[in-house]
Amino acid sequence: NLEEAGPLFYHCTSLKKIPAGLFDKLVKTIFFKGSGGLFEGCNLEEFPYNLFDKNVRTETFNHVFRQTALKVGFLPLCKESNANYNYIYKDCSNMQKLIARTDTPCTIDSETIPRVSQLKIYVPDSAIETYKAATNWSSHKDKIVGWSELTDEERQKYELTT
Repeated sequence: NLEEAGPLFYHCTSLKKIPAGLFDKLVKTIFFKGSGGLFEGCNLEEFPYNLFDKNVRTETFNHVFRQTALKVGFLPLCKESNANYNYIYKDCSNMQKLIARTDTPCTIDSETIPRVSQLKIYVPDSAIETYKAATNWSSHKDKIVGWSELTDEERQKYELTT
């Protein structure tokens, strides 16, 4: 089992997409080491919404997508962890949508969510108020909206049910 994967693809500028299932066999992996995150500085435009779903015991997602060209981002499921998401999307100036896929907000810090004006954070409709009141989420409450604001096509693509 690979224990440390960062900065495996650090500044790999030719990388634009990540194949589904890339990390499915990894359960507990550190995706950050030293000064670089896993995909930091790549020209990454998209990644599978469930890329880290099987990494239920991973504790560190620091800088994973920092300085990428992503327009849509997803937070890992945060099933059993107090995972660290520091800077996961820092400097992602193209980010338009960040999708949270659980009713319970993940623990985030002040640098988890990119500071871009066009960003909307999509959460389950039933959990909008929970997210708006959660620690470190409340500073983004004006950007938090329900999944119902996504198109039917997007909800189907990301397997979201309202």
